[in-house]
Amino acid sequence: MTAKGFKPLGMEPVSVGVSSDADHIITPSVEGPTAAIRNALAEAALSAEEMTTWDLHATATPGDFREIETLRGVVPDSVLVTARKGTFGHGMSAGGGWELTAQYLGYERGRLYPTPLHRSELNEEIEKLHSAYVFDEPCNATKGAAGKLSMGIGGINACVISRPW
Repeated sequence: MTAKGFKPLGMEPVSVGVSSDADHIITPSVEGPTAAIRNALAEAALSAEEMTTWDLHATATPGDFREIETLRGVVPDSVLVTARKGTFGHGMSAGGGWELTAQYLGYERGRLYPTPLHRSELNEEIEKLHSAYVFDEPCNATKGAAGKLSMGIGGINACVISRPW
């Protein structure tokens, strides 16, 4: 890509996993997103333990609990979790692309950008599932692979695994 004049933005995509289970019009299943995550990890030839950060869909709906629960069924508690939908709003099919771009730009600058959520606003039940989140303060980007999960209406799920450039 650099030979064609493109400048990398901190990360490069190494794999994509996609699934469609049509489980529910809004609330995600466990099986569909898990399949997308596992497919992307396998395609990247990475283990879940090699992941250092993960950006979720997280729309501030009851589905968020299921999303964290699903993620925790695959990756360790050490993975630092971000969620950008509260920053950008619902861009329908463009939302995942905006969120992935923010992830890449942050890595370019060595930062995981803050989210609009303050630590005190985290749902207690979600806090019980996972302990490492990026809140309203930026933090240093971790070295290692990053994941991005997007889920759409009707059970369409996409997971992108990226690594630092």
